[in-house]
Amino acid sequence: MGITTVGLVKFDGTNWTTYNKTNFAYIPSLAITANGNIWVGGNGIAKFDGTNWTVYSPVNSQFPSNVANDIAVGADDTVWAGTNKGLAKFNGIDWTVYNTANSGISHNLILTIAIDAFNNKWIGAAQGGLNVYKEGGVILSTNGNPISFHEDNIKLYPNPFAAEAILAFDNPNRKPHTFLLYNLMGQQVAKVEDIRNQHLIIKRDGLPNGIYFYSLISKQRFISAGKLIVQ
Repeated sequence: MGITTVGLVKFDGTNWTTYNKTNFAYIPSLAITANGNIWVGGNGIAKFDGTNWTVYSPVNSQFPSNVANDIAVGADDTVWAGTNKGLAKFNGIDWTVYNTANSGISHNLILTIAIDAFNNKWIGAAQGGLNVYKEGGVILSTNGNPISFHEDNIKLYPNPFAAEAILAFDNPNRKPHTFLLYNLMGQQVAKVEDIRNQHLIIKRDGLPNGIYFYSLISKQRFISAGKLIVQ
């Protein structure tokens, strides 16, 4: 537990141990990964492996804020932190920040995060209501089908497809778009950048039969996501 002015405190059922790390005397958030690493938010965010502290702050990393309001850990041990400057994701090496400038998140002040059994991230913002996010498409149904969030003027056909498909969308000003394609393991299998037309021909190019998830991004802002089936 995190105790104000004391720091991180552990109770093993018999003994109490206090880790009075100077920079983390105030701990508003705490999470534990499957491998036993403890993440605490305070003056930035820190990982504690039981012996060593690793501190991430705007001074020494891409972590955007001096405080993590809430921390959640995904099924793959990816760490998600809510800050006053957006949502931060740590994959074990790098931080990625989602904010109102580069994503569809409703507000930069993130107060709370929860991750459900489908690995959806439920994000409570200060002035933007509840956000839900998952790479490759949000899954809310028990049959595991992703729900696509996109504008009505975006069309993908045919789907399923065998040789090629067309992704059509409005782009009258010829703004650059980026298309990303992921397999069920979350691995990126295709990327097309600087798309300035109003359509993209998606070629199979040796992709195995199966289900894939796509994202369409413009100026680092999420435009559309959905499911693509190759057969």
